Amino acid sequence: MHPLRGLYPSSQAHASGYLKVSELHSIYYELHGNSCGVPAVFIHGGPGAGCFPNHARFFDPHCYRIILLDQRGCGRSTPYGCLAQNTTADLVDDLELLRQTLGVQQWHMLGGSWGAALAIAYAQAYPHAVASLILRGVCLMRPSEIQWMYGGAAALKPLAWQQFIGLLDAKERTNPLLAYYKRLLSNDSNARQAAVGSSGLLPFVDTVEFVMLAFNHPKLQSANCFPAAFSRGL
Repeated sequence: MHPLRGLYPSSQAHASGYLKVSELHSIYYELHGNSCGVPAVFIHGGPGAGCFPNHARFFDPHCYRIILLDQRGCGRSTPYGCLAQNTTADLVDDLELLRQTLGVQQWHMLGGSWGAALAIAYAQAYPHAVASLILRGVCLMRPSEIQWMYGGAAALKPLAWQQFIGLLDAKERTNPLLAYYKRLLSNDSNARQAAVGSSGLLPFVDTVEFVMLAFNHPKLQSANCFPAAFSRGL
C-alpha cells in the first residue's frame, strides 16, 4: 500500500490585492505558485470561513497558478461580517469578475461543503470558464440538507443538540435556525454574543480559530468578532 501523499510545501503569496465588486464590498485575493502555470482557484466553505495560506498547498506550486480569495464579508474582505448585498448570485459574479480581472481563460475549481455548492453554482452560470470541478464534502444547501443539519441529525448528537437549542424558548425551538438568524442579526450586541455562545457552533469555530492561529491569519487580531461573523455566515 502506498502511503498517503501530504500537502505540497508552504508558499508565500507573490501577489495580492483587493477587487471592488460593488459599491459596498471589496474582496481580498492572493496568488501563489507558478505565475505562468495552470489556473486553479480554491473556493472556501462556511459560508464565512475565509481562506488560509494552507489552502494553496492542495496544488503543486510548480504547475499551478493558485488563486485564493475571501468571499464577501469573510477573512480580509471588507466590510467584514456584512450580509448586505451578499447572496449566492453576488458571490458567483464576484468569481467571474476576478477571473476576468486576472486574465484567466479557464480555471480548475476546488471547493468543499459550502465551497462545493458555490463552485457548482458558478459552473452552471459560466460553464465555459471551468476546466474541472474537484468537490469534497458536497452539500448543495437544499432544504432537505438544511433540515437534516438543523433537526434530523439531533438523534446522532443529542447533547450537542440540547446545547444548540438551550437558549431558545419553546416557540423558537420549532424553527431554531430562523431563531438564531434573528438573534445573530440583533442590534443588541449582548444578544448576538449570547447567541454565538449558545448556538453549538463554538466547538467548530474554536477549531477554525486554532487553524487560523497556526497559519498566522490576521483576523486573529480581532478574534472576538470571528465567531459572530462566522455564525452569521452559517
